[in-house]
Amino acid sequence: MNTKRIIAGAAALLITFSSSGIMLPGMVQLYQASAAGELYTYDNWEYEKVAGGIKLMRFTPGDVYHTITIPAELDGQKVVMVSAGIIEENTRCGSLIIEDPSIPFDGNLLEHSRVYSVECTDYYLYRFTTDANAWEIGYSPLYLYDDDKISDYDPVTGEINTKLTPDQQRFREKYCEYVDGQYRVCRTTDIEVPATVAGADIIALQNGCFQNAEVIDNVILPDTLRVLNEYCFSGSSVKTVNIPESVYFLCDNCFENCLRLEKPEIPDSVVAVSRSAFVGTKFYDAKAAKASDVYGYWMRMYGKEGDWKVRYVMGDDLSLYVMPIGYCGKDTVVDYPEKIAGYPVNYDYESLDYYEPESSLLSSCENVSEIRFPEKLDYIPLLRNSYIKSIDIPAGVTEIPIMAFQECKGLTSVSIPSTVKTVGVGAFAECSNLSDVKIEGDSIEIQWGCFEQTNLKSIELPGNAVVRSSALNQGLRSLSFRAGDKAEICTAALSGLSSLKEISFSPDLKEIYIGDKAFSATGLEKLELGSNVREISHSAFKDCSDLKTFSLSGDSRIASESFMNDIGLEKVTLKGIHNIESLAFSGCKSLKEIELDTACPVAPDAFDFCSELEYINGIKVLGEKDTSFAPEISDFVIKSFDGSTGVGFMERFVKNNVKAVVAEVTNDKMSDIEKAKALHDWICDHTRYAEENVFHAGNHTDTAVFTDGVAVCEGYARTYNLLLNEAGIKSWYVKNMKHTWNIAMIDGKAFHIDTTWDDEEDSTNWFMCSDKELRKAGGDHSSWTADIPSDLHSFQTGDMPECTVMMGDLDDDGDFDTADLAELREMILSSAKYDIRSDLDFNGKLNAGDLAAAVIRLDSPGLKMGDIDRDGLITSADASLLLDEYSLMSVSDGKTFTERETLIADVNVDGQVNAADASAILGYYTYISTGGTDNIAAYTENK
Repeated sequence: MNTKRIIAGAAALLITFSSSGIMLPGMVQLYQASAAGELYTYDNWEYEKVAGGIKLMRFTPGDVYHTITIPAELDGQKVVMVSAGIIEENTRCGSLIIEDPSIPFDGNLLEHSRVYSVECTDYYLYRFTTDANAWEIGYSPLYLYDDDKISDYDPVTGEINTKLTPDQQRFREKYCEYVDGQYRVCRTTDIEVPATVAGADIIALQNGCFQNAEVIDNVILPDTLRVLNEYCFSGSSVKTVNIPESVYFLCDNCFENCLRLEKPEIPDSVVAVSRSAFVGTKFYDAKAAKASDVYGYWMRMYGKEGDWKVRYVMGDDLSLYVMPIGYCGKDTVVDYPEKIAGYPVNYDYESLDYYEPESSLLSSCENVSEIRFPEKLDYIPLLRNSYIKSIDIPAGVTEIPIMAFQECKGLTSVSIPSTVKTVGVGAFAECSNLSDVKIEGDSIEIQWGCFEQTNLKSIELPGNAVVRSSALNQGLRSLSFRAGDKAEICTAALSGLSSLKEISFSPDLKEIYIGDKAFSATGLEKLELGSNVREISHSAFKDCSDLKTFSLSGDSRIASESFMNDIGLEKVTLKGIHNIESLAFSGCKSLKEIELDTACPVAPDAFDFCSELEYINGIKVLGEKDTSFAPEISDFVIKSFDGSTGVGFMERFVKNNVKAVVAEVTNDKMSDIEKAKALHDWICDHTRYAEENVFHAGNHTDTAVFTDGVAVCEGYARTYNLLLNEAGIKSWYVKNMKHTWNIAMIDGKAFHIDTTWDDEEDSTNWFMCSDKELRKAGGDHSSWTADIPSDLHSFQTGDMPECTVMMGDLDDDGDFDTADLAELREMILSSAKYDIRSDLDFNGKLNAGDLAAAVIRLDSPGLKMGDIDRDGLITSADASLLLDEYSLMSVSDGKTFTERETLIADVNVDGQVNAADASAILGYYTYISTGGTDNIAAYTENK
């Protein structure tokens, strides 16, 4: 559909382009419709009518197009002009197909697009470099071959058919005849390479442009051309080629094995002809080629000019400069040139291969001890692995580049001028005799490995400094910073320098930031930091085993593991409010004293494994046998150390409290089961589950129960494990991903004991359970493994036992049921030998209390000792029913109670139902009415 619209408004924007220069890419809005112009649309195109046809103005797709075709005809009209801004709205378009490359553009397409390639019928174009607005050209193969085929899948037959590529099909149609069952080349052609396409100059023949071409005789190259690249005519049939005056380089093998080639005239513009450019031609001079120093391709064209090995370089603006890459003269003092062979000297670090010997200007010059630079030079060439003994860095230099002086073993001293702001990666690395470095400026960045393996013993840096990873050398003893605004010692800047003994900062340095592992594993012996320190980052001084004292003023952050494992650290003094993070001083085994403001936030594990820590602010935190902290700092200690592990005074606090509890609730006359039950009950009575603060570290450790009586399962199980051990009962701390509890060895048999769940349920349901019972319960008790949660539990030895015994299972059938009740009653009546399985009230005896506990444990409806009427209560009504039964039995010897009723009526377990039982029920009723809590059997036994 053809739609016309009238464009009214401002006059057209006039943009003028130079006919001889290449502009840098810029997304300039090129097209503006004229006030009187008529703009038409067809499909995705906008165009104007002009003399002889139409001009394409803009491609306006609804979707993103990565490849766009510029047609030779549109809407039945011939395209005679194209706007250079045709696709500037389609920024993702990277390639074009141009049906007629002779159609002129009104400007340079490359200046107004991101296009990097163009496909035409006979050739392909590629943007010369990312930043250049010019083309290099490559032609479709001009030789006969069979291996360039494409596969075509037929979905109907399922067969895969192969056919020639379009390029090879065109070649056969244009240059071949089919003779005796095969194609043969029978026609040749002359080729004129275009000067411009889409408004951009063609400045290079692509690598292999006409390689192996069988049908070319004469090739005419345009005056825009600068480079004949590698193999561009290699193995071709070409006879004549003109070399334009604009050409700079004939690269490696560009006319290799061109057997028909007549010797071309080389113009004066050519500065570098590769020694292999004409190898295999009839005029190739092998002797001259062998003597030549020129080789390479357009980005790396090498040669020799006088005393200098050079690289010839064409810039993006097509100007030519020379880059010196090696000195080959005999002088001992060398002046760095500003021009070589009349060409300006420049230096491109980005193109260097730093690990190749040729990349260093003086690497093989043992005779050169000094190189002098022009005063206005603003860079330093690569001088690594040279023999220079002194260097005067020009005042215009702002950066000493990567590896600039690496392995210059003759250097002993260097003065870095104030203009230098960056010393690059490895710039002076392996200068093994370099012992004196002066940095004159007030700011510097010392990059990675800059002074590694030098002989520096001390260095002073400006106050505005950034020191990167591994910047300085092993052997350095002293580092200081002058006054300034901000010093950053970055990640691992001096890590591992065991020689470093001293670091100092000017008090007039405003801000100091110490990065991760900045001084880790150094040999520092004393560290005094002022209020200008803003941050001490993760592991900043970790593993400094020689550090004895540390002091800090101000309000900086002391990050996690900052001083971890500083095993020689004895005293820490902190003035001001500092945020002391997780494990900041963990593992400082010699630390005895800390001084700090008690308002400092301290992570619970900040001082973990400081086993010698005893004093805070000069106060001994805990006496040798005390069970509570010194009152002056008790609140701070509980707030800051509840949740710690391995802290000296906290471990003694736990040990002292464990001894006190065991002494309080157990004695030598008690059996193991009595001790285990008494300690179980103490924990349940003195601990509350941390419902509101489950994840607080202080609720998970050995100290939890003893500090504030609040814990989660870990705190319960740890405490019980310690109490059992102190009481002489072998035990294990066991856990899974969800829960923790204990296993205890009682009377030679192993049992599970879960104080947490018993406390929550106010029961003994989880006291002395078997493996079978826990697995049957499942959930949080479905699996378990033994663990040693801290050094205080190191007593826990041996393999975790199996818990095979089930309490109450007297008939050994693997269950506890009414049959076991009957067996238990008989054992009590017959005064049978004590069996731990029968001790269901856990008092170390076989008596009536066990039967009452067994009834409760069985948890059977209507089965409760003394509850004759089965209403769930023990009252005078039960005593009345029992007396009725007793009277009936006394008068008529009759019996109405079932065996089950007889069991629960015989509350004193003497084998009879009589007035004594009724009296016991009435007494018990009075007892519980006044607040009694024992079960009826225990009450009866105690009476």
